[in-house]
Amino acid sequence: MKTLKCMDMDPTSTCDFMATGADDTAVMANMKEHATAAHADKVSGMTDEQMNEMMMPHIKEEAEVAM
Repeated sequence: MKTLKCMDMDPTSTCDFMATGADDTAVMANMKEHATAAHADKVSGMTDEQMNEMMMPHIKEEAEVAM
């Protein structure tokens, strides 16, 4: 299982949402859905490619999160 938190991408965020999925693609799809609904002001005008580039470095294996 892979995870991605809003706070991992923006340490100033108070949003505690965590996207999960079996692979990077599933995690990014879940995060994009959340981001467009909850953070439209921050992702407005971003392409899917730009969003992917922003998310990829922050996706973690669930075991890394537990530590």
